[in-house]
Amino acid sequence: MYLLRLILFILAAIGSAGYAFMYYGFIRYWNKANKRTKRNAIKYSQLSKPFAKFSIVIPCRNERNNIMSLLEDLIAQAYPSSQFEIIVADDNSGDDTAQLVQAFIAIHRNVQLKFIDKNEVNSTGLKYKKAALTAGVSQSKFDWVLTIDADVRLNVNWLQAWHVATVEQSDKYCITGPVLLNPALNRRQQIEQIEFMGLNAMAASLIEMKKPFLANGANFAVRRDIFNNVNGYAGNENIASGDDEFLMQKINHQFPNRIGFAMVQSALVSTPTQANMAKLLGQRRRWVSKSTKYAGKANTILLSAIWVYHLFLLLLLIFSIGDTNFFNGFALLLILKWVVEWIFLKKVALFYGVEIGRFNFMLGSFFHIIYVVFIGILGNIGSYNWKERKLKIR
Repeated sequence: MYLLRLILFILAAIGSAGYAFMYYGFIRYWNKANKRTKRNAIKYSQLSKPFAKFSIVIPCRNERNNIMSLLEDLIAQAYPSSQFEIIVADDNSGDDTAQLVQAFIAIHRNVQLKFIDKNEVNSTGLKYKKAALTAGVSQSKFDWVLTIDADVRLNVNWLQAWHVATVEQSDKYCITGPVLLNPALNRRQQIEQIEFMGLNAMAASLIEMKKPFLANGANFAVRRDIFNNVNGYAGNENIASGDDEFLMQKINHQFPNRIGFAMVQSALVSTPTQANMAKLLGQRRRWVSKSTKYAGKANTILLSAIWVYHLFLLLLLIFSIGDTNFFNGFALLLILKWVVEWIFLKKVALFYGVEIGRFNFMLGSFFHIIYVVFIGILGNIGSYNWKERKLKIR
């Protein structure tokens, strides 16, 4: 037993060193991106002409409780209404989402607002969200396509911020933006908010490293001509998840160093936390289900290494019970994990406008060890429920 514990400690220690080095990279490149944006803040603080033109594509399925609030946010934007259009694409809703959107269009004739019904969406030959997005892009008319989820909320300067982001990064073909889970009313939701914020900020750091990997389709921009050039979602059309990351990675493969992150606070969108643990696990299984489908090996290797590191930590915890020395060793490695994560998250929390409670952070980081191990397994077997659909993990 002693030898097993020693081996587990050595492996977990090696993994911890690699994990700390990875977070050093996240911290360094987050700071770099943030400093560059602040340097350009004065230069791009005012709206420059000509105004960027945006086609805002909203895929929606059973969003009767959210879509009206989002549409109100969009028509209230402090941005010339002639410079953007709104396209809502119905992903086979079973509620009255379609009727609500059509009624909104009838009232707001002065807004460039279009609705694509489920028959048009299904005619794309694709499935699920990718079908709705493809239908929306095919009927867009402006150079930049902004995709957002139907349950997000926007501040009035959101489009202005995206204008700044596209002007500041005029050489980019695809830009992903900041997303925050809000509101977070209880401890579980607060821990979920912290974890999600960290993932979103990692996307920015990885893009600054010129290794784009993570993205979020809830706040995502792509040039329409580039979307068509790479043939949209072809190649991963049968995967329910990954409309954002697979597209971004395809673009990066064909056009290296053309990926950006909208490091502008007003570009932030908020989206609700999951209502319960079952919905949270369904969402995360959906995310993990695409982890083995990436075109390049590097991303899969990185995810596997992170999973193995957490596995060794969990096994060390289990097998060190009853042995004070090895349990103390686990505690030291856990403290190292806390330190590097805390430094990173405290920096990014300033940008996202979030207060991080120490207890929630420490509790979440500890249970994250167990969560990563088990969601890594569950995300690659069986099936899960999402948006009133039962989807099989391929």
